[in-house]
Amino acid sequence: EESGPTPFRAAGMMDPFEPPQSVRAVETTDTFEPRAAGSPGGLARAAVPPPIAPPRGLAGLFDDWDANEILDTSKFSPSQVYVNVYDLGDSDALKRINAVSTANNNVLIGGLFHAGVEVHGLEWCYGCTEEDRSGVSAIQPRTHPQHTYRTTVPMGVTPLGVEEVKLLCARLAEEWRGNEDQL
Repeated sequence: EESGPTPFRAAGMMDPFEPPQSVRAVETTDTFEPRAAGSPGGLARAAVPPPIAPPRGLAGLFDDWDANEILDTSKFSPSQVYVNVYDLGDSDALKRINAVSTANNNVLIGGLFHAGVEVHGLEWCYGCTEEDRSGVSAIQPRTHPQHTYRTTVPMGVTPLGVEEVKLLCARLAEEWRGNEDQL
């Protein structure tokens, strides 16, 4: 039974908390491939990379830090907020700039990055659109199709529940137009 348009549909987005009827029920271990916000079909299956532990700050320059160390998210609250950091785009030139500006990937202090905020199992991000529609979108964590995933930074715990995050992001989706991106 339909209860009317959700705030996401009103903002021109797919409601990521309500998969389309054509998508079967999934287990929590299933993975997805992102599609553009508002595109038909919702989220399809694809590999989701594991979260990579962030550099240890300046100590990373002197410690034996492993750039491929998996972040053990089981140690965090279900309400943990993460920032997933990506190299901007997928060009080798940008990756080299980021390697230099991060002291060969040992500290996360500068560079050309994209970031998405992961909360309650979805990653929220903002980006440019040519049309006058929302620039806010939700994807499966660490799977942005236009950027190269780098690391995940734990930020703290949100007091907001799933529904509150959903309403907040729907409001932001209405306010943050993609064609107003100033990058």
